[in-house]
Amino acid sequence: FHVTFAAEGPIIDRDEVAAGWARVAAFADEAGAAYDADPARVLVGGFSQGGIMALAALLTAPERFAGAVVMSGRLLPEVLPHAAPPDALRG
Repeated sequence: FHVTFAAEGPIIDRDEVAAGWARVAAFADEAGAAYDADPARVLVGGFSQGGIMALAALLTAPERFAGAVVMSGRLLPEVLPHAAPPDALRG
């Protein structure tokens, strides 16, 4: 996703971010089906923007993943309104 670095901090394209985490989750579904993988054993991971996408995908579609590996990434505040309810994130 595109990022503009401004004096007040990074500015992201919210639509691109949302489309990105949706693509990550869709890819996990496709790869899981191709390899007969149990979502309870699938981890998603990434570095930098990939880590941001991994964390967003996990928080918005926790039923698809066992966890996330996030290296040099962060949680975007734009993800929080789309995150699954706390009960869905337990464990």
